[in-house]
Amino acid sequence: MKQQIESHYLLTVLKQPSTVVQFSVEQWNVLLFQAKQAGMLATLANSFQQQQIWQQLPEAVQGQCQDALQFAQYLQRNARWEINRLRRVLYPAGYQMTLLKGAAYLYHKIPVSEGRLLADVDLLFDEADLPTIETLLIDNGWECAKQNDYDKAYYHQWMHELPPYRHRERLYDVDIHHRILPRTSRLNPDPSLLLTASIPLAEPGLNTLCLPDMVLHTIVHLGYDADYHNRVRDLYDIDQLLRYGEKHVPDFWLQLQERALKLGVTLPLADILWLLEQFFATPVNEQLMTRLPKCSTSIFQRIKCWAMPEAMLPLARGQKRIRKQVASQLLYLRSHWLKMPPLLLLNHLSRKSWMRVTGKA
Repeated sequence: MKQQIESHYLLTVLKQPSTVVQFSVEQWNVLLFQAKQAGMLATLANSFQQQQIWQQLPEAVQGQCQDALQFAQYLQRNARWEINRLRRVLYPAGYQMTLLKGAAYLYHKIPVSEGRLLADVDLLFDEADLPTIETLLIDNGWECAKQNDYDKAYYHQWMHELPPYRHRERLYDVDIHHRILPRTSRLNPDPSLLLTASIPLAEPGLNTLCLPDMVLHTIVHLGYDADYHNRVRDLYDIDQLLRYGEKHVPDFWLQLQERALKLGVTLPLADILWLLEQFFATPVNEQLMTRLPKCSTSIFQRIKCWAMPEAMLPLARGQKRIRKQVASQLLYLRSHWLKMPPLLLLNHLSRKSWMRVTGKA
């Protein structure tokens, strides 16, 4: 796997954009295919501009990169507009919106936001406020994107967020979170700790998590997710956030360690830091590494260490699709095992299978 990662064009170019100057047509074809699969063509295009190698790119590549950049900028304008519309409804009613993930990077102007695709907006609120917030959204043009009663009840009873809400006219989705993992998950970081440590933005009514919590949220989201298909972008986000934090936040590594201990998320932190070392050779504070749980040599740990990079990488030349599918399926099962008790999981999967076969809720 190490050799496969080192020879992967997308990873190579993300680490060192100037390598593309010597690329052949065949190499460009592979790189563009992998970047599009991972949703990172605009990210690459931005790095070519930052490294001042744009003029050395083939004209056809410039065109594709320019299109990707314009699309990313369009999505980011949409996200800012939607956040503005939400703020106009929620702030006068007394609610602070805590922006999560891509929207938070965008408002802090963290470099990783440049060229990042934003398909929706994620917000975090105190769970006690959700009934009023749902009412305000419905009264102002948003509606639940889930149509059947079972799915709505499932989200409300078991998940870490409400069912997605979509504006009737703009067709833009907003995800309203009250915690960062489902309430049935084996790990359950206290959301009040995240909200208490959140930091205000210049625009009244808008907050984000503090940077160490921002990193840990992204790590937990990736480490416990069911879908690892083409998640290089998420791993790259974390790599860039860590590098940004080390440069701009005093005692960043100490803060990261203390917040991980307080939130109880040292295990996913250790897993993802291992992956970052494999993929991006991310420089990580040595003291932090010595204080994190060590990887066991159990069969489950070895399967996880094989499956994570296998499922995340966009297909490389000659790679068999079946390996990627097997790895993705194993991680899908692992995610559900970690996030849901067996009986509840069995009941949920049986109900969803019944709904798919019969078309009835």
